[in-house]
Amino acid sequence: MCNKISQRLGVLKRVRSYTNDTPTLLYNAMILPLFHYADVVWSNSGSTLLTRVQRLQNKAAKILLRCPTRTHTIDVLNRLKWLSCSERHQLHKACMFYRIINGLAPAYLSNCIAPLEHQHNYQTRQKSRHGMFVPRAGNNMGKRTFSYSGAVLWNRLPQEVKGCASLQSFKLSFTKYLLASRTSANT
Repeated sequence: MCNKISQRLGVLKRVRSYTNDTPTLLYNAMILPLFHYADVVWSNSGSTLLTRVQRLQNKAAKILLRCPTRTHTIDVLNRLKWLSCSERHQLHKACMFYRIINGLAPAYLSNCIAPLEHQHNYQTRQKSRHGMFVPRAGNNMGKRTFSYSGAVLWNRLPQEVKGCASLQSFKLSFTKYLLASRTSANT
């Protein structure tokens, strides 16, 4: 997978000198789907593979902007308004949670998560903020599961992001939230 992305980045680097629009179109058509695939399939794997995929995304961003290879990656990603691989994974996981909560996902996925309203009758802050029950995880492998990591992610979100009326508005709001949190963390 990484070899396939590397080959396509070589093509992208050769094509970028012809016009300004062609490299962006080529990236969106030939390389971005591979990054989405890597995110969905390999996001719970070890950090070594994810680091390789992130480096390839950084390389693609620098090729598109014609930046030197030593340019700071956060600046390049911010200029393109791209999410990093881990941020993109958070976006996909949060979108799946949004679908499940709003009845837009298959019924079998609803069994993976449980709102706090169904756990107890006590009035807590998380319950009033439409929080999700976080299952117990005994080790790091358990913390990588969808039900655990998704519930933790969902519970961290501000109420204005959780309360979006449609999936499109949720995606946009969540992306803005991620970019804003990245910007505030770097200042």
